[in-house]
Amino acid sequence: MSGLAFALMTVMVKLSDPVHISIKLVSRNLVALLVVGLSMIGKRISYFGQWRNQPYLIGRSVFGAAGMTLVFYAVSHMNLADAYMLHSLSPFTVAVLAALFLGERMTRFQLFGLVIIFFASLLIIKPKFDLSVIPALAAAGSALTSGVAYTALRFLGTKEHPATIVFYFSFFSTLVFLPIAIYVWQQPTAEQYIYLVATGIFAAIGQISMTLAYKYAKATDIVSFTYLNIVFAGIFGFLFWGEVPDIYSIIGGIIIIFVPTITTIYRFKKQQ
Repeated sequence: MSGLAFALMTVMVKLSDPVHISIKLVSRNLVALLVVGLSMIGKRISYFGQWRNQPYLIGRSVFGAAGMTLVFYAVSHMNLADAYMLHSLSPFTVAVLAALFLGERMTRFQLFGLVIIFFASLLIIKPKFDLSVIPALAAAGSALTSGVAYTALRFLGTKEHPATIVFYFSFFSTLVFLPIAIYVWQQPTAEQYIYLVATGIFAAIGQISMTLAYKYAKATDIVSFTYLNIVFAGIFGFLFWGEVPDIYSIIGGIIIIFVPTITTIYRFKKQQ
């Protein structure tokens, strides 16, 4: 559900062009803030969490906002499926960080897969060392920053209510991006307003679903499911813009999907 919702969110982001990225980011977070905030009224749920968890909530918000900015930039400047293939490196970042800081063990088989994934990503990035590679690097950078955010999310999963985590992140991001959006404000068209509101709605659904996933499962167990994002992004990219990835991107994407799926199946069989 999270993968489908986030893929639809990025479709709305791309459709709302040429609206400034800061306005898209405010829309994405403000709608989610209102949806989650209103759902918390009358319930004994803290809006800003416990004091001892503030470093992790702030860290999740800072790195999450950075990852969100980079992926929004990437999907606006490159093929949607390619951007998501590179962003989909984030689960392996999560796997490494979860092994280092949360004690979720990573096998040598998974480490070998990580090396293969890195080289597969180069097939999509196609380094040219000029400005044309910047969107691809932004997408890859979003994988790193989002991976840090998701690791913090995994840690917070059993310590804070999912609504608290989503509200905190949306509130933080709105505060960060709102001054920039006001400074560069240009009146969107009626159609663009619809896309911007839809961006926030799909973001809220995706964020809540993702938070629940990390609450009830180990970060390393979620890896293979997150690669459904690429499938959804590829379908929507073709349907809306006729985007067809080149042969190198297709090969790299297949490897990025195939390797973590195999490593996850291998680990589950070994546990049985």
